[in-house]
Amino acid sequence: MQEVTSSAGNFAIKILKKSRYVDEKKCTGCGLCPEVCPIEIPNEFEVGLGVRKAIYVPFPQAVPLIYTIDQDFCIGCGLCIDVCDPDAINLDQRSQEITLNVNAIIVATGFDEFDPHIKKEYGYGVYENVITTLQLERMLSPTGPTQGNLKRLSDGKEPKRVIFIQCVGSRDQKTNQYCSRVCCMFATKNAQLIKQHDPSAEVYVCYLDLRAYGKGYEEYRKRAEQQFGVKYIRGRVAQIIEDSLTKNLFVKAINTITNEVIELQADLVVLSAGLIKTKNQSEMAKKLGIELAQDGFFREFNLKSNPVATPKEGIFLAGLAQGPKDIPDSVAQGRAAACAAANSLGKPTKVMEVKKVEYEEIPPDKARIGVFVCHCGINIAGTVDISKVVEYAKSLPDVVFSTDDLFMCSEPAQAKIREKVKELDLNRIVVAACSPKMHEQTFRNALRQAGLSPYYFEMANIREHDSWTHMYDRKAATDKAKELVRAAVARAKFLEIVPSKIVSVEPSALVIGGGVAGLTAALEIANQGFKVNVVEMQKDVGGIVTKLNKVSPTNENAAVIIESLIKQVKSDPNIILHTSTTLDEVKGNIGDFEVKLGPNGTKLKAGVIIVATGAQEFTPIGKYGFGTHPNIITQLQLEQLLKQNKLGNPKIIAMIQCVGARETKGRKYCSRICCNTALKNAQLIKEKYPHADVYVCYQDIIANGRGMEEYYLKAQEMGVAFLNFHSNNPPRIEPNGQKISLKIFDQFLSSELDLESDYVVLSCPLVPSPGTKELADKLGLTLSPDGFFEESHPKLGPLDTRKSGIYICGCAQFPKDISDTVAQAKGAASAALIPLKMGQIELELIKAIIDKDACISCAICKRVCPYGAIEMVLVDKKRFAKVNEVLCQGCGICAGACPTGAAILRYYRDKQLIAQLEALLKSEV
Repeated sequence: MQEVTSSAGNFAIKILKKSRYVDEKKCTGCGLCPEVCPIEIPNEFEVGLGVRKAIYVPFPQAVPLIYTIDQDFCIGCGLCIDVCDPDAINLDQRSQEITLNVNAIIVATGFDEFDPHIKKEYGYGVYENVITTLQLERMLSPTGPTQGNLKRLSDGKEPKRVIFIQCVGSRDQKTNQYCSRVCCMFATKNAQLIKQHDPSAEVYVCYLDLRAYGKGYEEYRKRAEQQFGVKYIRGRVAQIIEDSLTKNLFVKAINTITNEVIELQADLVVLSAGLIKTKNQSEMAKKLGIELAQDGFFREFNLKSNPVATPKEGIFLAGLAQGPKDIPDSVAQGRAAACAAANSLGKPTKVMEVKKVEYEEIPPDKARIGVFVCHCGINIAGTVDISKVVEYAKSLPDVVFSTDDLFMCSEPAQAKIREKVKELDLNRIVVAACSPKMHEQTFRNALRQAGLSPYYFEMANIREHDSWTHMYDRKAATDKAKELVRAAVARAKFLEIVPSKIVSVEPSALVIGGGVAGLTAALEIANQGFKVNVVEMQKDVGGIVTKLNKVSPTNENAAVIIESLIKQVKSDPNIILHTSTTLDEVKGNIGDFEVKLGPNGTKLKAGVIIVATGAQEFTPIGKYGFGTHPNIITQLQLEQLLKQNKLGNPKIIAMIQCVGARETKGRKYCSRICCNTALKNAQLIKEKYPHADVYVCYQDIIANGRGMEEYYLKAQEMGVAFLNFHSNNPPRIEPNGQKISLKIFDQFLSSELDLESDYVVLSCPLVPSPGTKELADKLGLTLSPDGFFEESHPKLGPLDTRKSGIYICGCAQFPKDISDTVAQAKGAASAALIPLKMGQIELELIKAIIDKDACISCAICKRVCPYGAIEMVLVDKKRFAKVNEVLCQGCGICAGACPTGAAILRYYRDKQLIAQLEALLKSEV
């Protein structure tokens, strides 16, 4: 980007398109040119661990897969020209300056890794066996410089003892104060991968606080510790010394629990380097006319109420451009930025016409099956012998082609599928990879693009059902993979085209929940001119935020945020609020949902549904004396006392974290917001009562979010005391008249303290709202093990559900603060607006059908149908069952219950399943 001129709604952007010296239209990505290139230089993508040629692609999954010549190193030998059959090399090509005229700009510039050379005590760049997490990632990747094998750089040997050092360039007064948010889980993931490679390896993680705050993260961390034997040491590493003969490393750390100096020996040390702004961030900020915050990332308009907008109208932020965050949060914010940008463009003017494609029906006896086996990095290939599975597939009936790829879901691999369909006239495709839940639609789209019916596709799950469950038995896993592929091939032969129909999309949305998430999503959709019905079971909208005093880390009044939002919603003519209302019944599909509301039986129609039912604070009955003393309260109760100025004149207030969260049994998850809430209320108490002593009793301070690490430091500076306890030895409560005796063994002090407290405040997790399970059943959705609504993909689809047209956001998906809730709500609205703006969609009919000749009119199917989709009709004096394809959800219960086989589920016909079962029961592999 060279220059930005004009203003919102009319930006003129000058960009420099650098020359590849390769014709993009001619290059096929065949890879012959780098094979003959004589020049080798360090490969930037491999983070200093590998080399590339002067003609190269940036990384294996690059899109588009087109080569580039680095003229700084090209010697002009012409060998690449000689081997290029498409004649794609063009050394006369020149860079071009292009001007783009756009209405909105989204800044999604990502991050750079902190350079550990600055931290001299770690010896990075001096000791060969000290690397960063990104370098480790490249080592563990099958496409990396070591083909997925972990090696010491000094001698190429496999390390037997690996130590991760956390917070390198993060949470550091000398470099970056902020927490990089992803590093704890980054280390935990890679520690598990190392143990999967070599169960005998010793893996240590030296940390300050373990911040496993995302959905499923705490459970994942415990799995690393309990199942894989990863050892976590709470300690700050002071120095690393190398043995000059063996190149082994001696890691000196201060155990912050015992305050003792410990020394660990390691074959390899991995520095969890923080995430920092990109190197050109300051220059880009000037060109765009927007500001950088103190941490170096771009400043948002308002951290809580509008985290994706910038102070400059028409420019929006997404992902790590705004600060460190994990993939699900980046995806949500990316969608939110797209939604905000779309709203800046104005309302849609016309409906898109969806054209139905007719496919050729190919009978089973003409089946030509292609099998594609995925390595999934090392997730599958680390356990299953892929080459043997590929060769075995070639021997199966009707299989005319079999191959493998490192990542079948990648665009180059998808292109390979499309290419082979056309080249070999394949008419059935089997992909052996991960769960269909993850990428079935991805592969169906590849078939569609190749001109083949997407329903001529079958998937064998050799990851969750095989490699992950048999990771320590390679032979058994390989044999099972062969069996699963054999069964998939057998079923694929009998696959049939599933019909579809074009349906109009009802131009309205239903939002379930009237808190911050629901109201924000409703506003975004209404701003595009669509009608929105908001259903709230309480008598007032606003949700849990109405009960808050202030919000962290800005200390804004929560009332100002929520009242402004409510005012906007109530004044919007496109939004109808239904308070004191429940959802009684939902029928239909995306584009045409029929909804019945209670208690009055009001009926509505909606094209899409957004679930934003929020969460509630866990009531800690039976924990720490809650309910036995009036001054043993929760954080939410403390919020009210502070808000109403009814705290009295306390001298000692103690807070206990993780009450009902991070449990061995029960609520295993971290609730993500509790530490932030405690830090906020502790500061507010110290501001109002400077002479009061405030104690926070914790296991880990999980200060999650932008500005929260600095907020944590401020609390310490204000005199808030932090006492660390082990989960096996929690604090004890003994009411003592007006006071409350809190006894805690502080690990840092190695002594027990007795705090005669005026108040004991319990930091409790958010739990699903009442009726979540019942609502999920009505909507046909699933819940995660934690009880919150389950997303379609934990990383790439955090706002989608398994049911098309229904989206989730906010605390309905998992506990989160206002900023992340707003981003998710805008992101869910963005997804919902796609079918609304299209106006038409193609609806697949994987539905039940009735064979009228076989139907005996017993009505069993009608009685068992949970969706009321079957009725009995009389035609030509014959009574038989008939399926309403709009109401039918394709569950298959009718097909299972029908005594004559008259009820049939498309895509799951008996002959397909029987062939699959017979193939599974064969013993030879």
